[in-house]
Amino acid sequence: MLPYKNVQARPRISKVLADFARVSLSQFGEDIVLGEYLLQGRLSTKARYIDLGCFHPLKWSNTALLHFIGWRGLNIDANAEMIQNFHIQRPEDRSVCAGIASAEGMFDFYHIGVGASSTIDVAHKDHRQSKGAPVHRKTELSCFPIMQLLTSNISAEELKQCEYIDIDLEGLDEIVVEQIDWSWLTVKLVTVEIHVQTVPEVLDSKIYKVLTAQGFRLEHYVQATAFFYRDQSAEQL
Repeated sequence: MLPYKNVQARPRISKVLADFARVSLSQFGEDIVLGEYLLQGRLSTKARYIDLGCFHPLKWSNTALLHFIGWRGLNIDANAEMIQNFHIQRPEDRSVCAGIASAEGMFDFYHIGVGASSTIDVAHKDHRQSKGAPVHRKTELSCFPIMQLLTSNISAEELKQCEYIDIDLEGLDEIVVEQIDWSWLTVKLVTVEIHVQTVPEVLDSKIYKVLTAQGFRLEHYVQATAFFYRDQSAEQL
């Protein structure tokens, strides 16, 4: 059975999938874990998501299968071509082309590899280059603080329906986690990349400390993606 009950595989694929097989569009199977949250009733069958650094509407997407079962949301990415893909393939979403930074301004944006690692963070760019990823070009990009983007693109009614945020910002994840007002954004689930090698390093990270202080608890760590869950009944700090 697929983890999302309303998602049907093509008939040709269905013939080779066992009843217990699961389909994933995420890079490391993160959406399979999301499916468990749905099956356990810890996420609503229909709600809203926020996808920061969304990259592509299908490829390596942590929100695509949620979209297929009726969720809708806000997607933000600095790559205009990718956002155009979202306009075409997910027209019911709100998809915004914008850079995210600690302060508003113009930043150098490095186009790296197939695009998923593109960034304004020089340290991240240097790290990707050291791993063999090519930097194709550098352009200037208008960037804004995360709360400015969120508050201008999410209505009060939409905010009430937001249950999940995915953060994948290629070197800027920690800054964004620190700058989000978690008393305003009362989501249940956060997935965020923490690029370390061991679970003890995750527990020592700034992201872990910020989110646990806001009532979240670390529940899973899949490759580089950490899952933080917060009960809606938990007291907000």
